[in-house]
Amino acid sequence: MTIWMTLTISLGSCLLALAIWQAFITPYLRSCLGEDAGIGFCWILLRWYGRIYHRLRIEGEDHLRGLKGPLIVVSNHSSPIDPFLIQAGLRQFVEWMMATDQMPPDTQLLWRFTRVIPTERRHPSSRAALQAIRRLRAGGIVGIFPEGRIAVPPRQILPFQPGIGELISHTGATVLLAHISGTSDSMTIAGAFLRPSRTVVHFVAPLSWPKKTDPAKITAELHDRLVQISQWPAARTTTPLPAEEDPFLP
Repeated sequence: MTIWMTLTISLGSCLLALAIWQAFITPYLRSCLGEDAGIGFCWILLRWYGRIYHRLRIEGEDHLRGLKGPLIVVSNHSSPIDPFLIQAGLRQFVEWMMATDQMPPDTQLLWRFTRVIPTERRHPSSRAALQAIRRLRAGGIVGIFPEGRIAVPPRQILPFQPGIGELISHTGATVLLAHISGTSDSMTIAGAFLRPSRTVVHFVAPLSWPKKTDPAKITAELHDRLVQISQWPAARTTTPLPAEEDPFLP
């Protein structure tokens, strides 16, 4: 076999592999979350990672059929890995609201890729809320941890921040309530990813309120519902934010 024949066969094989990728694999990856192929591929890896490394179990999957935006995913916050494991259980792409002080340095590329909505916990402004409203009006799905921080000590439900009720009242978006438990007790993002766990994500039937419903009423009802399904105690006070560096970062 001459070198030219070898090169021709190699080039033909590459072109055939590329054609198969474009014709079959790329459309499948795009269909995973209704997004681009890169996000679909990452979701498949994330799902297998959750199932194998964290023994991830999803409860209430029957409530996920036919879900579409505008939708707000609301969950308790037990670990830095919560948004990833909740996303592993959903076939719809969620754009999470995340505090900037929980984003490790030099990770901005990751947050842009996952379209995180950055929020400021120490210097609150309306910017994040306006971004979330725009995403919801465009039919998107936004994820929020209304406790505003990871519960310490664990296995309790902290008071909800009032902004969650305001967002629901203003947009009239449907709410998918989730409870996550069994995550590792690591307080760093790296540790939460590397330490195995037996995580359970429990989804509740979608909830909705008419537009302009009293935001305080929505917030209280969501909080009470999460306490009920988790069977965890409701904390009377919120864990104070760290003075300087966030202990949940390395």
